[in-house]
Amino acid sequence: MLCSPFVFESNEQPLIVLQDAGVCYGTSWALRHISLALSPGEILSLVGPNGAGKSTLLKAIMGFVEPSEGRVCLNTEKGVRGIGYVPQKLDIDKTVPFTVGELLTLNMPGTRFWFGGQNAGQRDHAVAVLHQLDACNLVDRQIGQLSGGEFQRVMIAYALLQDPQVLLLDEPLTGVDKLGAELLEELILHLREKHHLALVIVSHDLHLVGNVSDRVLCLNQTMCGLGSPKEVLQDHLLDEIYGSKRRRHHHHQHPHAA
Repeated sequence: MLCSPFVFESNEQPLIVLQDAGVCYGTSWALRHISLALSPGEILSLVGPNGAGKSTLLKAIMGFVEPSEGRVCLNTEKGVRGIGYVPQKLDIDKTVPFTVGELLTLNMPGTRFWFGGQNAGQRDHAVAVLHQLDACNLVDRQIGQLSGGEFQRVMIAYALLQDPQVLLLDEPLTGVDKLGAELLEELILHLREKHHLALVIVSHDLHLVGNVSDRVLCLNQTMCGLGSPKEVLQDHLLDEIYGSKRRRHHHHQHPHAA
């Protein structure tokens, strides 16, 4: 299998290094023998079947779970605070009359809604971050009025408010239509090119993975392949990991969920 942990070419110090890392829940190993380094500006995608350990790997990077073996080393300037995270799902009551600007304010220091909501400085900060994502027009929109793609942009803006060096995206195309998926793909590349962000993306959408990734890590409790999309996204390797379920799913799959 292709498993060279330090292939991405960069003269800069890696932001994240995993050395033979593993996570065990009780008596069951969710992950074992994970070794890789994430460089500034790199886009790394994680693929694998359900239960392969992708979400556990993100939790280990963020410090939500301690490695049961090996090491997870963060070299970001602010430690774990240098990592932004956009979850696959966020349960927000969309019937609450809450604007995008107000939501973003929640991730700013000194927020005190009971003293009158966002101040001018906080609003300006929210607009500035949305501007980076070409989404200034959303600042006064109600959360419940957003499309799937618009909501994902807002959640990325929420994560960017802390000025991270690494952004973790867990299934970013969930609930996003085809147009939204294309815009999100452009946004991911923009974040790398304009802001020199490193990104780790968990996705079942191999079209997205193939288009944006520098490297792809194929997981199934351990490293089954690590290399360029051309090297890793090959039918024989993916069939070995996903098995017959992947072949049936791939045959019937629509490019993006509505």
